[in-house]
Amino acid sequence: MQDSFDVQVPPEWYGESYDSPERLSSYGEQIGLVMAQAARQDKLLEIGIGNGTLTAALRNRGLDVVTVDFDEALRPDVVADVRELPFPDDGFDGALAFEVLEHVPWEDLGAALRELARVALWALVSVPNVGPALSLRAHVPNGVQILRLAGRRRIPFRDAVWALTQREAWRRAGGVVARVGTIGPRRVRPHVFDGQHHWVLGEGGLEAGDFAALAPGCGLVVTRDFRPVSHPAHHFFVLERKRSD
Repeated sequence: MQDSFDVQVPPEWYGESYDSPERLSSYGEQIGLVMAQAARQDKLLEIGIGNGTLTAALRNRGLDVVTVDFDEALRPDVVADVRELPFPDDGFDGALAFEVLEHVPWEDLGAALRELARVALWALVSVPNVGPALSLRAHVPNGVQILRLAGRRRIPFRDAVWALTQREAWRRAGGVVARVGTIGPRRVRPHVFDGQHHWVLGEGGLEAGDFAALAPGCGLVVTRDFRPVSHPAHHFFVLERKRSD
């Protein structure tokens, strides 16, 4: 394991253009995942502070969040390496590492995951995934309105048939259809280090299963993984500490 990192992301990277619509969508997924997993009294460790958007959102919701980052210029609560966290065992209920672990060489990833398992009971992680994905998010009106639109030729008949097959159409006010479909790449694309990402899923032969396969040996179990419809370039994992037999 290398002794230290060079700072990969300069502070100016987190300027006004950093929070793109896609990244804001990812923040929404992160916040929703944390709020679903954490209890109000939980103490959370956020690894990788970025521009502080997630930190502020969680603290505004009353959660106790301690931030840690390798770059002291970002002014985290604690300056530290994710592979050697300066916290006691079981110091936190949950650990958050969103778009962080890809900055660690793959051969050091196990060390980082073992640290998450040591300091927290569960962890929420996201990493980049550039594998092919098709996402769909459509607002479907009530079935009666769909029939009216089709009858007045406002939408093609085939689109009306598709909409009527969605269960959301039979709610009183309609609903949202949200789906994501993925498939493996046709060929293995090599990954070239870009100064920030040592690896990404979907390149160099790495897939989500390769990441998940590391977890058991590091004391963690993947209970859920998904690519959100709003931003499938981020792959989320929910991990919990393995129970001792």
